Amino acid sequence: MTNPSPPAPPPGLRIHGTPAPTTTTTTPTRGRSLRATRPFPAGSQIATFTTPLIAIPDGPHALSTCDWCLQQRPSPPASACTGCRAVAYCGRGCQTRAWRAGHKAECAALGRARARSRDGWVPTPVRAAMGVLLRVGAGDGGVRGAVGDVLGRGGGGGGGFLEGNVEGFRRDGAVWADLGTQAVAAAMYAGFEELARRPEGIQTNAFDRSDPDTGTAGIFLDPVLAMANHSCMPNAFICFSGRTAILRAERDIEEGDEIEISYIDNTLSKSERQNALRLYHFQCQCPRCVDDLDVYQVCQASPLVPLNAFSLQPNLQKLRNPPINRGMYQSPATSSTASQEIASATSEKQGSEGSLEKAKRQWAACKPLIEAGMFAVEPVPTILHDLANFCQSGDQNFASALSLACFLATECHPFAHVAPFKPWRVKGVMLVAGLLSQTAPLSMMGELASTCSHSQLVAALSRCDQVSMCEALLRLVVHYGPMAHSEDWDVLRSAQELLGDIESLQGRERESMLLRAWATNPRHPDGRAFFEEAVLKPITELASFAIEISTAELDGGSRAITRSRG
Repeated sequence: MTNPSPPAPPPGLRIHGTPAPTTTTTTPTRGRSLRATRPFPAGSQIATFTTPLIAIPDGPHALSTCDWCLQQRPSPPASACTGCRAVAYCGRGCQTRAWRAGHKAECAALGRARARSRDGWVPTPVRAAMGVLLRVGAGDGGVRGAVGDVLGRGGGGGGGFLEGNVEGFRRDGAVWADLGTQAVAAAMYAGFEELARRPEGIQTNAFDRSDPDTGTAGIFLDPVLAMANHSCMPNAFICFSGRTAILRAERDIEEGDEIEISYIDNTLSKSERQNALRLYHFQCQCPRCVDDLDVYQVCQASPLVPLNAFSLQPNLQKLRNPPINRGMYQSPATSSTASQEIASATSEKQGSEGSLEKAKRQWAACKPLIEAGMFAVEPVPTILHDLANFCQSGDQNFASALSLACFLATECHPFAHVAPFKPWRVKGVMLVAGLLSQTAPLSMMGELASTCSHSQLVAALSRCDQVSMCEALLRLVVHYGPMAHSEDWDVLRSAQELLGDIESLQGRERESMLLRAWATNPRHPDGRAFFEEAVLKPITELASFAIEISTAELDGGSRAITRSRG
């Protein structure tokens, strides 16, 4: 029996090729792929995917996230399903749509699974596999076409068009054992104890619907989007809005080009990327992997560097020739040991001592990177980001958090995420703007020193036109936000609202006029001069304190830079 074909792709895309073999072969093959049928400029939307086979929140957030629209509902809280108590909804409309779409088939089984769960929630992979089994059993042809005759009722079986790499999973004993446990649990809860056949199709084709801002995640499986192959140097990326996946061009894409996305965090080291790709069972052959390029080398060769003329790192020469000492980090005396220590510190699980203690160990392991000036190499950016969050939320030290955020936005993110419209870049700029909205009133009232004992940092902030700085950053977010996500992005809406508040302030007509001129044309003589003097120069000065702040916090446990309010 031949496998069914996937649904027709949206306009602008076509599915190319034939399925890759699910057994070991001597000739590498990428199987099916997505190809562009017309050009897509960098930052443009390629397609949206609004009818996923599976779109569910992760287990720990199942009762605080609407199971249909996937919006977090802390207040007012989402209401749990009265049948299973395993999922929740923000209202009657979402509950009705979810029931018709498939919850009707899984409700009773989810209730049994939740009752037997130690944590009170069903693990996400188990729930996804349960849903597939139950929907196929209920006669859902769309799901059966994707995953095959998992129930063996088709008089001869037959796989679906989302074939998983069975042999690859079996060769990886630990992953296969974990997958088998998930399949057995799903089959048992679903009432099909005799089955545990095809969970690998879900595992290899679903996307992690994660949100680093909220800490939530989940699973999103669309049969057409699943045809997109991986590259650690992709030309496209995916973002999510509720039950919709948005595919956007990261680089210029020509007609006939293959659409490639990254299944993982492609800023990680080669060894970490290979480990993250274990579930997909292929060896990535992109230039980043073949030549083991670091983020600086990828940046230097990127065609996206010129777009940074309108960004917080407009020094294109610096992006092409970063001021780093790669030889120091890669010297025989340090490279092997440093790489091992960094990998060990990065992979360790957070213990009871908390994330700050973990960050201290990571920082110590990263000393060769710090000394080489390679601040954009992970885990340095993650450490700085976590420390900024700690300063902001733990110590209420907005000044130190601002310095760290400025450093990330100018010395880390532009090298690791070259396109200025990448979501992480835009959110990094928005973080700086948000912190400026906190430090500005404290500076005006002379209260900044009560939470930050770094006198030079406090003095630097007192000299800044923080309102103009904030306005400039918000204009960057408003410009790049639609390219990073969509017009409905929460980050974009927040920036638009805050920008409106600033524009309504009296007595700032000249500053706003110059910043509007710069945002309209970054080469505008007066606008550019004002941006460089009133915005870029002070942000660079604030960023210059970041490594000192980080060292004081993380090297030896000193708390000289931050202290709690009061």
